[in-house]
Amino acid sequence: MRRAIMAGVIAATSIAVPAQAQRCWNQASVEAAQVKEFEIMLMVATLRCQAKGLDLSGDYNGFIAAHRPALRAAGEEIVRELKVGSTAAVAMKAYDKLGVVLANKYGNGVLGLECLDFQAIIAEAKSAATGKPQLVTLAQRAGMNPELPGPRCTAPVAAAVAGTAVAGRP
Repeated sequence: MRRAIMAGVIAATSIAVPAQAQRCWNQASVEAAQVKEFEIMLMVATLRCQAKGLDLSGDYNGFIAAHRPALRAAGEEIVRELKVGSTAAVAMKAYDKLGVVLANKYGNGVLGLECLDFQAIIAEAKSAATGKPQLVTLAQRAGMNPELPGPRCTAPVAAAVAGTAVAGRP
């Protein structure tokens, strides 16, 4: 009986260790994933609306062209996060899988949004100032909350307050 209990404790401990060792996604990586989800949502909406007779591809392509450096940087940030503890090939496969999962999420549309809504969102995104902060703002306003392949990091309150105090020093 005692051996069975010890075996159970050892098994439970060995299962818990990988979960504790799992890396979390920092704020920059989460924001990159939000930008990626926003981009994919707009891409899928463009395709869905085109099938319904409203061609948004000109504005969508203009958005991609205007924001290419920030979109590329967001993708690279995600790949860097996925590469931690694995190989480049594994990270790229995970990145591709994330893209497919996000695209599938929007395959049936977005509740409460129609093609004319997406036309306005894409036009605003296309004309927005370039840079990651602007895309993060748009993504967050659109409610982007991607499911990530790991937990999000949480900063202890004391550390966050201490970081603010240090940052405020001359």
